[in-house]
This record gives sequence, C-alpha cells and structure tokens, in this order.
Amino acid sequence: MEGDTEPPSAPAGLTAENAPGSVVLRWTAATDNIGVAGYIIYRGLSADSLTEIDRTTGSLLQYSDRSVDFNQTYYYRIEAYDPTGNQSAADSEQVVSITTEAAVISEVRLDMAKNDFGYAVSREINLGVYANSGAPAASAAVWYEKWNGLDESLGTTEVTLEFNLKEAPEGFYLAGFSLPEGTIRINRILATVGDESHQAEREGLFPIHLCRMVTDRASGWKG
Repeated sequence: MEGDTEPPSAPAGLTAENAPGSVVLRWTAATDNIGVAGYIIYRGLSADSLTEIDRTTGSLLQYSDRSVDFNQTYYYRIEAYDPTGNQSAADSEQVVSITTEAAVISEVRLDMAKNDFGYAVSREINLGVYANSGAPAASAAVWYEKWNGLDESLGTTEVTLEFNLKEAPEGFYLAGFSLPEGTIRINRILATVGDESHQAEREGLFPIHLCRMVTDRASGWKG
C-alpha cells in the first residue's frame, strides 16, 4: 500500500433521482489495485463549477443529498478514492443534472375540538398544511373578523403562524392559534412553503374555510 500511486478507475453509470426533500445518486463501482476506499460527491449549479460536498466510505454505491432547494437544477459528479488518497480522474462525461421538485401545497385545513353537540370546546384552532416532505420553511397567515350582535364587523385581525418542518412527518405541518371570544369569522388563509427563492402559496384553491363561531353561554363555542 505504501508508495501506491495508481488511482482507481472512474465510477460509471451515475444517475440522479428526486426523492422527498432530497436527490438520490446511484453509480456503479470503481476498481483499484488495492481496493476502493470510498467515493467523493461533487455538486454545483453548473457543470463547470462543481465542488466537493461529502465523502462516503466503503462499498456503498448510492448517496442522498438532503441539502437541496426546491425547483433548483443541480449538477453532480462522483470520483473514487483509495486508501492512500489517490482519486479517479475527473470525467466531464460522467456529470449528471437534475431539477428538484417544486414546492407544492396539496391541502390547507382548519381543525377545532368539538363536543357531541357540535360546539367547539376551546378557542384553540389548529391549522394543518399538507406539502412536500422535507420543505425547508413554511408559514401561514390567517385573517379573521370579529362581529358584534348587530352583525356588524368590528375589524379584521391577521395572525402569522410559523411551522417547524424539520420535525414534520411526511409533509404534514401543524400550527395552532387562539381566537378571541365573541362571534368570529375566518375570511382568508394563505399558506407558504419553501424558502425565499422558491415558494408555493395556496389561497382560495382549497375549499374556503368559513368558520363563524358564536359564543353560547351554556355550551361554549359553536362552529
């Protein structure tokens, strides 16, 4: 092993595939006179600007890149290395590109706890957003009106909600908020998923959630 200067062969058959919140790379094994120690993953926004992002060890022939953005084109190349640090030649013909999925919101839903009579037992409201798994950021804005007993609007209030997507399972993101006492009507919901550069918004594409909740002295809130 000492004094070895022979580099591994270049890995071939590199492919890239979209997965929830990631890009999965696969390739065929390289060969080396003393054995391949692992693989180096290069990524860039163009084929001629690739930089190393990670290294694998052993014989694993796939890699999941989980640091990708929505709706972004990435270029990848794989190089093999051996125990003495020799690397396979950089092969421009073994560069692959892929455009990641766009951020998508499939559903926005309001939920509230109700009793057997259809009355809400709490003013705590949950807002659920179904979106791509692995989304880097999400928020939602809710606009509601408070009304008096004469059916006159007392003004509109906006509530902004932030979601912790890193802990969300399979693209379901949940946040809660509280409504004040009185007659309340939720007029508008705008949910946003994605980072500042690549966002998906959903407003009015889902069935409008019009919740008119009325205080009842005996039973609480009616939805």
